[in-house]
This record gives sequence, C-alpha cells and structure tokens, in this order.
Amino acid sequence: MNKKYLFILIILMLYPLSTHAKFVKYISIGTTRATLRSEGGKSDWGQFVGLGLEYSPSSSLLFVIETAYATKKVTLENKSWPSSWYPPFSNVSIGDVPIDGSYFELCAKVGYSIPLINNQATIKLYIGPAFSVQLRYIGDFRLHTEFQLDPDEIGKYKFDYLRIDSEGSTNTSINPIIGAIISYKALGLEARYARSYTKRNYMLDLSINDKLDCFYFLLHYAF
Repeated sequence: MNKKYLFILIILMLYPLSTHAKFVKYISIGTTRATLRSEGGKSDWGQFVGLGLEYSPSSSLLFVIETAYATKKVTLENKSWPSSWYPPFSNVSIGDVPIDGSYFELCAKVGYSIPLINNQATIKLYIGPAFSVQLRYIGDFRLHTEFQLDPDEIGKYKFDYLRIDSEGSTNTSINPIIGAIISYKALGLEARYARSYTKRNYMLDLSINDKLDCFYFLLHYAF
C-alpha cells in the first residue's frame, strides 16, 4: 500500500480516539439483593458503596475499573446442624442460619454507550469479571433450639449442614457480571447481575457448599 494512503488510514483510525477520549470518575451507592444458587433462602437488602474510573477511548466504547464495599444478606430458614463437633454423638440444633457478610469487590467492565436525547443522556451496556473477597460475617445464628435425639437416632440423624473449622479462612469468588446504566449528565442509575463462578465452601462454621449470586441497584454521581 502506498505510504501516503497508509498514513491517511492511520489518521482516520486515530481521529475518533483523539476527539472523544475521556476519563470520568464516579461514586456509586445503592443496595444488593443476594441469593444462594441451590438453597435459595430469604433475601434481605444489603448496602453498596463504590468508586469507579471510566475511560472512553471513543464516543461508544468504554472501559471501567471499580472498587467497592458491599454487604450481602440471605437467611436459610429452619435448618438443622449438629449441636457439637462430633455428629455421631451429637444432638441437633434447628433454626435460622444467616448468610450475612461484608465484601471487598473489584470489577472490570467493558461496554458500549448509546446516546439518547440529543446526546444529553446515554444508556451503557457492559459485561466483565468481578473479584469478591469476604471481609467478615455480619450475622449470627438466631432463633435456634437444641433438641435431644432418641438413642436410635444418634449417629443416624440426617443434618442439613455439618460443622467445620473455618477460622482463618476467607471466601473469595470470581463473578461474571452483566449490567446497564442509564445516565443523564452527572447522574446515573445502574442495574447489575453477578452470577458466581466459585462456590462458597462454608458459611460461619457450617459446610454450606453453594454459589452466592447477587443483584445490584445503584445510583451514580460523576465528578
């Protein structure tokens, strides 16, 4: 190809990047709604606070890095577990198990922006991975009662969950995310779904092997 035409092609390819490229910082607050994939459970509203950096190399393409603090709340109702660490010699505890925790989250988004209302508003569609690290539990066993087992039930009773030593361990997961943001000037509304790729091996000191999925409903402010 003639060098002159090659130079013109490169200029045309870079032109949208030089005229539209921009960085936008934003804060986001909102709520979460989590559920266990297999067990389900009774969901409650959690909290979310995040800080993000959005880079738009063109008028339509966008890349985002976001860090956040989130809480996720689910209660498993009327479940059973051993009252001691030795199931063959244990009675049974029955009650509610709160799967409540706080998390540090780091996510990356790749998306496409569609202008609306004479470029005053936009809708942004994105996908990406999110890395979630549980910081601590924020719930405790509640409404549980210990029952004596009959002699012929001891060692044979079928518990919902067994107890394990989880001290010093952390729950981490990788969650593919998909979402949409509708923004007008500095304000935006986001709906996101994170589908967990990694199982939680335990919750509190119970061996609950399940995946924790989550919906997010967020308000953005760009600055």
